[in-house]
Amino acid sequence: MHRETTSLATSADVLGPALAIVLGIALCAIVVPELWGSWTSDPTLTQAPIVLLIAIGLIWLKRDRLGPWTAENRTGLAMLVFSTFCFLAAMWADIDFLKPIAATAIGLCAAWYVAGPSVARVLAGPLGLLLFVVPWPTTLVARLAFPLQLVSSAYAGQLAGMLGLPIVRDGVNLAVMPDLHRAPVYEVVVAQECSGLTSIIVLLTIGYLIAYLTPIRTYLRAILLVSVIPLALILNAVRLTAILCIGTWYSHSLAMWVHNHEEPVLVFFTTLCVIGIRRYLIDVDSRLAGDVIGGAEQ
Repeated sequence: MHRETTSLATSADVLGPALAIVLGIALCAIVVPELWGSWTSDPTLTQAPIVLLIAIGLIWLKRDRLGPWTAENRTGLAMLVFSTFCFLAAMWADIDFLKPIAATAIGLCAAWYVAGPSVARVLAGPLGLLLFVVPWPTTLVARLAFPLQLVSSAYAGQLAGMLGLPIVRDGVNLAVMPDLHRAPVYEVVVAQECSGLTSIIVLLTIGYLIAYLTPIRTYLRAILLVSVIPLALILNAVRLTAILCIGTWYSHSLAMWVHNHEEPVLVFFTTLCVIGIRRYLIDVDSRLAGDVIGGAEQ
């Protein structure tokens, strides 16, 4: 009887991962071809194939914690049924952004059902990274872009004014006008592409990955992730200010060159700032842990 039970457990440990791999391949075969067009055309998603490979790599590194595959968790089954219903509804209604989200939820809930909540928690981090390869709804982008354009143009106008440029701001238009009765020396229009939204989406992906790999409390990880947004907006305003200064003091062509090639530099410096915040939050977490230990000893 003991041998028979051991044999069944061993079979489950083999069949569970095999079925998970088959399910993952099937879902990818359905979802990835539809996403590929967005990945190759949307500047906010060009990093998506790399993010997908990183998520797979993270799951592989956690493979020793994926098991046993004999839980049959009822809550996981209920969530699996619900996520499957959402996926089918998204396919029927042709809701592009919901299809990959529901497919990811199916994979997570399937692991929850077969292997239990502990395995689901292990997989939640890597699978959460896949949310950043999903194109945002057009309506949401439209609602966010214009307020970000106004914020970026306002901050850039203030910074440029602090540097001595005679800035005249009209909505998302920034003009350097030493003489109000003459044409501006240089002007920029903060379009949707310059609103900082593209940088925010890319940097949220990087911030999520850094937060996931940082061994601190969950709420501190959330702070680390959210800090990306103001950092991206501030550095985007600095970028616009630099373009205004270069266009005014040097040449329009050089300003245009900076405009077309500054994105990697912006991402690099924001990432450095996030790493600095990470270092600070690790110290905060260490102090909190020390306070807990000190309190327990007393």
